[in-house]
Amino acid sequence: MYTGPETTLGISAKGFQKVTRGWTSIKQGEYWLSICGNSQPRGSLKRPSAKTAGELLNLSRLQLRILSLKKTSI
Repeated sequence: MYTGPETTLGISAKGFQKVTRGWTSIKQGEYWLSICGNSQPRGSLKRPSAKTAGELLNLSRLQLRILSLKKTSI
């Protein structure tokens, strides 16, 4: 299947990506608010963030431990 700049079935590849990313973001937000438990993290985080997740994944174990101790002691 070719997904180039030409439209197929009246929608371009970029348009399709934009619509699906918006839909998945909405569904992720709905799920985030509906899950049971974890009320403390959900209280401090409005929504999950890809940028924050990427930054946290690049930290060492020691840095994560220090960060979690700071968050839980506040």
